Amino acid sequence: MPNQLQVLLWEMAIEAARIAIDPRLPSRLACIFLCETLEHARTFRDQYRPDNRIFEVAPIGEVATFHRGDFYLISSERPIVPYVDYIPAPAVEYWTRQPEGLPEILYPAEVLVIGQVRTG
Repeated sequence: MPNQLQVLLWEMAIEAARIAIDPRLPSRLACIFLCETLEHARTFRDQYRPDNRIFEVAPIGEVATFHRGDFYLISSERPIVPYVDYIPAPAVEYWTRQPEGLPEILYPAEVLVIGQVRTG
């Protein structure tokens, strides 16, 4: 599990890249993180939060502009080199390329929890 400093450095780099690329994109610092499919939600849960539950949600009101980012792009193991040698490129790619790994949806609005998804 990454330490808090690594998480902070990633979030700072991703936020700086967002502002430089298009500040209208939703900030990861003010969003709900969603999965596109139940399969994606189960994959995320099983790999990163095995004790958590999965909930089905629906937008409240008009659907907000959202962003599809590649979670694996920013969560994969990186070489042991200075952060400045590898953080910039994935931070930019998070905002500029289609997800190739596990998509995460940044949704900057309220959602209604429909219910808990049964496991199994």
